[in-house]
Amino acid sequence: MSDEPVDNGMFIFGIHTEDAKQLTLEMHDEEGFSLVANNVFEINQGQNYKAINVSSLNQGTYNFRIKDDAGRELNRQVNIVE
Repeated sequence: MSDEPVDNGMFIFGIHTEDAKQLTLEMHDEEGFSLVANNVFEINQGQNYKAINVSSLNQGTYNFRIKDDAGRELNRQVNIVE
């Protein structure tokens, strides 16, 4: 995923994996209180790309987390600009 702010309403990220699996995506506001996105999706072995429509979110910083069934997770921050 790019470090550039999301400014077109679509947050696009790539995931490379050795195994097909199910992932859970969550996005929270910067303070971590409000869940603004929650999605479960399947990825295939190899390179995968996903797009999330974030045009309804207010400008700001959001905490982005992807988790798998084994308990592994990836945490990043996403900046949304209008």
